[in-house]
Amino acid sequence: MSEDSDNLLEAGDTEIMGSDNHSSNSLPKSVFFIIGNEFCERFSYYGMRAILWTYLAQFLRFPDGMATSIYHSFVMLAYFFPLFGAILADSYWGKYRTILTLSIVYIIGNIVMAVTAFPSVAGNPPQPYGALIGLLLLAIGTGGIKPCVVSFGGDQFDASQVKQSALFFSLFYFSINAGSFFSMIITPWIRENVQCFGSDQCFPLAFGLPAILLIVATCLFVIGSKSYKHRPLSGNVSILMFNVRRKRKREESEAELPNHWLYYAYPLFDRKTIDEIKSVFSVLIIFAPLSVFWMIYDQQGSRWTAQAWQMNHKASIFGSTISIPPESMQVWNTVFILIMIPLFQKLIFPAVRKFGIKLTALRKIGAGLIIALVAFLMSAYLQFEIDNTMTGPRLSDASQCNDNCISILWQIPQYIVLTCGEVLVSITGLEFAYSQAPSSMKSICQSGWLLAIALGNLLVILFNLFDPIGNIPHHEMWTSVMYSGILVLAILLYIRICKNYKYKSASNEGYVSVPDEEIEEAT
Repeated sequence: MSEDSDNLLEAGDTEIMGSDNHSSNSLPKSVFFIIGNEFCERFSYYGMRAILWTYLAQFLRFPDGMATSIYHSFVMLAYFFPLFGAILADSYWGKYRTILTLSIVYIIGNIVMAVTAFPSVAGNPPQPYGALIGLLLLAIGTGGIKPCVVSFGGDQFDASQVKQSALFFSLFYFSINAGSFFSMIITPWIRENVQCFGSDQCFPLAFGLPAILLIVATCLFVIGSKSYKHRPLSGNVSILMFNVRRKRKREESEAELPNHWLYYAYPLFDRKTIDEIKSVFSVLIIFAPLSVFWMIYDQQGSRWTAQAWQMNHKASIFGSTISIPPESMQVWNTVFILIMIPLFQKLIFPAVRKFGIKLTALRKIGAGLIIALVAFLMSAYLQFEIDNTMTGPRLSDASQCNDNCISILWQIPQYIVLTCGEVLVSITGLEFAYSQAPSSMKSICQSGWLLAIALGNLLVILFNLFDPIGNIPHHEMWTSVMYSGILVLAILLYIRICKNYKYKSASNEGYVSVPDEEIEEAT
């Protein structure tokens, strides 16, 4: 790259260029275009993802295991490409151009998914090639813009607009959840209740609606272009971390510099910068066992959706019988996350503190891992009960369920428990990554967090392809038990890593360790 390390370190202090037509006490009008864009984009992403496993298993007729592998391959790539999106935005194109260009790629992917879902286009039997190309384009698009949109929104504020910035991030988070909530209800309903082209399931329209919403999202983003502020290009810490090994000249003696491979970057980068990179590595190591949490968590859209297909979809609510699309069960996670966040903050955390328990970030995350373990064991037990009523040899063949099948509503308890684990792991983990990273290295910590999610989905793919359980009775139940056992090992590794971790905080002397009595305040 052309920018040197000084430009990289000064990025956070560079003056932002662009429109300045708002009062310091009000939200810039530009952020409303960004919030509207995020709502539509999240509707598009989660709407497509909600029905993806069903589409692969039922329309394209992939075996259930292969449908699961393809599903998690898509999710893995969607969380891998943010690293490249961040590099493009920070070092080459800038955030605006990166978002706009990759949104076009994203739109093309959505259109490909919708068009290839037409029976006349897919062929007889349906061919998967168009859908696989569409999924790759979708992963590049959604992954590439993921690290850019929220940071571009943050760029619209002056340093003095702390309250306005906090309000923006709250509205941004709300738009994400609102988009996912409505999409997980509407797109599965369209898939199940609309008949088109001689089929009982209308996948073209179910994929077409997310495509339309993404086009609207991109149009909203472009409409606001004249009101945006733009931060000049600086550089990306990822490039620094990948290249420090190339510099091996030293001007200090071995006694003055610690024995660590990162110090080969001296004197191209000063010792303070290298020390900060070392602190980032200590955070990234903690993320490694957390990838197993994401291995569990992201199976809501595959294994738990497959489980829902084996259950009785009809439920009696207030005297009326309704049919619940199996994919729509994922919406409970969104509902419960909005309930659990204030519940934990206002009730559970204060109650725990009254018992004299110090709620550090790492303890919260550890508790979340244990709670996620309980959720997956609950799903394993539910699978054991389902196996006694299963009507088809394939999970996706069980769409017609007799009255003896277990009600689909029995999945709700495991969603409640998993959401509690998510509050403790995901939200706390993001806060931990942000607080423990030096100001110049926060983006690389966020990228590391996203890569942990990608690694978790890669683990699902590998275990699914090699299938260590084999062809035994209650295969799905024992597979869930296997994943639970892997999570137990990850928890033990996590405890071992955290045992020696030292919390850090910014000070005039640099990034320094925090005394034990001040740990909670630092997190």
